[in-house]
Amino acid sequence: MSIAHNQNSPFQGYTYTNTDNDNDPNEQLDQGNLENTEQISILQINVEGLSMAKRTYLERMSKEHKVNILCLQETHIPKGAPPDRFKIQGFQLTCHDDHPKYGTAIYIREDTSPYTIIPPSNINDTSIIGINVRGISIFNTYKPPNTSWAHGSLPTITKPSVLLGDFNNHNTLWGYDTTDEAGEALEEWFGSQDLYLIQDLKGPKTFWSARWNSGYNPDLTLVSLDNDGIPYPAERTVIGDFPNSQHRLILTKLGATIPYHKSLQIPRWNFRKANWQGFQKYIEEIVNRIPKSHNSIDRFTGLLIKAAKLNIPRGYRKSYVAGWDENSEELFIKYKQNPTAELGRSLLASLNEGKSRRWIDTIESLDTKKNSREAWKLLHRLEGKYVPSQTPLVKSQAISSALVGNSRIEVDKTHAKSIKKDLQHLTATCQPHPVLTERFSIDDTSNAINDLKMGKAPGKDKIHPKFLYNLGPKARLWLANVFFEIFVTGNIPRTWKTANIIALLKPGKPADNPNSYRPVALLSVLSKLMERIILKKISPVIEPHIPIHQAGFRPNRSCCDQVLALTSHIEKGYNDKNKSGAAFIDLSAAYGTVWKDGLLWKLSNIIQCPRLVRYIKATLGNRNFKVYLGNQISRTHILNNGLPQGSVTAPILFNIYTHDIPCTDSKLFSYADVICIVTQNKKFENIERTLTSDLLSLEHFFQKWRLRPNPQKTMITTFHLNNREANKEILVHFCGEKIKNEKTPVYLGITLDRTLSFKTHLHKVSAKLKTRIGLINKLAGTTWGAATNTLRTSSLALAYSVAEYCAPVWAGSAHTEVVDIQLRKALRTISGTVLSTKKQWLPYLASIEPPHIRRQNSVLKEKDKIDKYQELPIHEDGIINPRLKSRKPFLFRARIITEMRENTPDAWQVEWQQERAGGIQIDNVRTPVLGMDLPRKTWVRLNRIRTGQGRCNELMHKWKFRDSPECDCGATMTK
Repeated sequence: MSIAHNQNSPFQGYTYTNTDNDNDPNEQLDQGNLENTEQISILQINVEGLSMAKRTYLERMSKEHKVNILCLQETHIPKGAPPDRFKIQGFQLTCHDDHPKYGTAIYIREDTSPYTIIPPSNINDTSIIGINVRGISIFNTYKPPNTSWAHGSLPTITKPSVLLGDFNNHNTLWGYDTTDEAGEALEEWFGSQDLYLIQDLKGPKTFWSARWNSGYNPDLTLVSLDNDGIPYPAERTVIGDFPNSQHRLILTKLGATIPYHKSLQIPRWNFRKANWQGFQKYIEEIVNRIPKSHNSIDRFTGLLIKAAKLNIPRGYRKSYVAGWDENSEELFIKYKQNPTAELGRSLLASLNEGKSRRWIDTIESLDTKKNSREAWKLLHRLEGKYVPSQTPLVKSQAISSALVGNSRIEVDKTHAKSIKKDLQHLTATCQPHPVLTERFSIDDTSNAINDLKMGKAPGKDKIHPKFLYNLGPKARLWLANVFFEIFVTGNIPRTWKTANIIALLKPGKPADNPNSYRPVALLSVLSKLMERIILKKISPVIEPHIPIHQAGFRPNRSCCDQVLALTSHIEKGYNDKNKSGAAFIDLSAAYGTVWKDGLLWKLSNIIQCPRLVRYIKATLGNRNFKVYLGNQISRTHILNNGLPQGSVTAPILFNIYTHDIPCTDSKLFSYADVICIVTQNKKFENIERTLTSDLLSLEHFFQKWRLRPNPQKTMITTFHLNNREANKEILVHFCGEKIKNEKTPVYLGITLDRTLSFKTHLHKVSAKLKTRIGLINKLAGTTWGAATNTLRTSSLALAYSVAEYCAPVWAGSAHTEVVDIQLRKALRTISGTVLSTKKQWLPYLASIEPPHIRRQNSVLKEKDKIDKYQELPIHEDGIINPRLKSRKPFLFRARIITEMRENTPDAWQVEWQQERAGGIQIDNVRTPVLGMDLPRKTWVRLNRIRTGQGRCNELMHKWKFRDSPECDCGATMTK
């Protein structure tokens, strides 16, 4: 049935469909449900000349996408042309600005509501024409390239309004590498006019340059903000190419929707409604009836599943509305009975609160340092956008065959026979190690459970980490006893040796290559729990045997430490007037090629414990897996070598496997399977000889232990300060091939360069930040994500996490400003301030320390760690007093910052007092600014008043709304 609407209802114009008597909206919503019936579709394109063929194509596309309005740029139609030059079937030409080289036009579908024409504007060939339809002003804009905005060319906007067209401005805000003068003026203008840029930097570009073979975004869409600071509801999509034009078709839909999602018909546990007390009680009453044996694992998992079915709701919904909870459901029922404006606003507020809570919870739990794909996916889901998954171009069987192939490698039979014989002797004569003789305790189990990651997917046994987290003491003790029995006997439950592997395409890799897919193994959570117990017991024993150059997955070591050690060693070369030659070695599928018998032999030489060897052997042997790729499932395969993907013990076992890597004349820097060797000398020839000799030694080691080096991906780089020899390449061979010289190698995510200026790295970081800040801007344009604290948390998680990765390494670079510029954009989004606001205001209004001070703090924190752990390799190469004034190695920078902080403990407060932004005295800049909990519109207005960026004549002149900055009386205008 249809539901009548109160005229004052915020749901005016929405349609509801009640399919049954059930009050669950997730079962009631149909395709058209909660969709605005007054939606307007606008198709925008720079046609680069409006020919008959292009008019015909526009007719077809308009019909296909149910377009109401067409906005065209560069029609190339001179004044006085006959009306037939404009005719598009089914549309009426409303207004046009003719020009033989430029030209704009707006069409409206003949059955669309009446319209009125807005007076046009054309200054210096910058054309703005517009119409008003259903109370919305729609402007079609065209500015010729390589021109600036003249005074008066940008209009004063009434609300609600939509501006779209070809603006031909460069600005990093919409995806360009640089910002030009016109782009900066446009940004200041739409900031002053309360306009919001609809932009998806992850989406396709609006213009493809055949000359430069690259995409750009000159075509923009802007919408006005309402009285609450929320953008007019609009959705913009780049839908495809247009014949004989480098521009692409853009479809903009105006009007609000409350979207629903079709749910995957896979039953899921609803942990939010779980009765964990009942779950635990049921298991505690029964668990001791199960024998404490490895044969009883299946019974135990069955008990957990049964307890879950009794106490945790499970199922799936045909469809759902993102953010809909019990409160929304209750309000929805009330609204159906009495559709008042107040109840409608309460329902919308409840939906927004649910979405905001879901966003914050997810974004705080994500590791967003490497990529932001999961954040973008979540944002699209909450906004109701369907993001189709990429169709795989390979079969799941091809990927599984590649994984099996990685574990097979040519064998030196004599060596293999010798290792097996020696391994048998070691295991037959050794005794259990003292740390592994005591029975596992309930504390061991509880500590391991606390270390589990609750969001991880279950393995084949369907046991979720939350099941284990909510076990009682009897069940935990039962597990401790069974785990010890499995460890002593080496009898691994069959389900623990079965993995479901999800194949994920690596970013930027060809989809038709099986090796382009990352295998993510879903293992039994119970097996991971037991591995954590064993790992904690053996780590202290193994740790002294791992060489200092190996930093991967070790206590008190990190990626930052390792990159800092490498760069400090190179800095020492600069200081000693030496050149440094580095080889970055690539191992293909390193974990997958580990030779099981070789690993057990090395393990036996470190920990002579037959129980441990037996357990590891049973864990690694006869493992079976299936690969899942989209809807495809491969057949089952068996693996007898390699380390299990996703295994808790895999990293430390790999460290054991490579712990006896031969010593070289070059210095080694390893992080798991990422290996770098560096040699230093005054002559390139000597560097070539040393690197070639050391690589040959490593090649023999890799061959002996069945690791597979990849000479095509291995690269060499020279680090020196001689600009005359900047392009010098050295000749080094590895595995019979000449190694590629690389000017900007990447080590643990940090891009290095010849002089360690980090220019390339910081520009890469800046480019990555652009898309993430685009996500934050998009978040600010939603009804649920525009709260100040939501934007602040999102900026810290998405932008600052990337901007500050390994900051102690590059904090002294002269190029940090390119990163700070992007971070200031995030701060402007949080605070709602305009471009002309002094940058000193931005950190204060967002309650986030300035970027350079945060970097100084990270340097001091790293220095404290280095002082605490004297075994770190940086102590061998630390430079306190550099020879060259231009060089600022880490320890020298840390000393300077320490001395500065002794004199000025609070650097931020001192800088504020020196700058006195806006002439305002603030006693403590670290005190959260008042008003962060205000509605978005009020918060933005308050901050513009605070920062002196109101609409005074001086700023109106700067924004090109006035010819003079002076007051009407002739005096100099003040803010």
